[in-house]
Amino acid sequence: MQSDDGGIELVVLPEHKFPAAHDDTYAAYKWVVANATSINGDPARVAVAGESAGGNMAANVSIRARDEKQQMPVHQVLVYPVADSSFNTPSYQENATAKPLSKAAMIHAGPRRSRNRGACRAAP
Repeated sequence: MQSDDGGIELVVLPEHKFPAAHDDTYAAYKWVVANATSINGDPARVAVAGESAGGNMAANVSIRARDEKQQMPVHQVLVYPVADSSFNTPSYQENATAKPLSKAAMIHAGPRRSRNRGACRAAP
């Protein structure tokens, strides 16, 4: 679903299982590329952006466009993207108590808590 600012509203769990949100995000990207001129945009200058889980969605758009040999976004803005489903990386170890995204908070809210263990698609 598209919002007024060109962003999308993602489907959420538990009603919509993985990879529904990734599929919706990619469909929205393809719609923007195909319809950019009708909304006073330039289809050759489409970028993606996202924060946290949205960063994962934005990264996934770029990966999927590449894999499907579609037009790639010209830029990615990924603000602390969830790009790996492991909570044992050096970054998680070094920032275990960081605020507001401590390791415990990420585990509580992250893909391991959901039934969608594959929800982090940027890195297996």
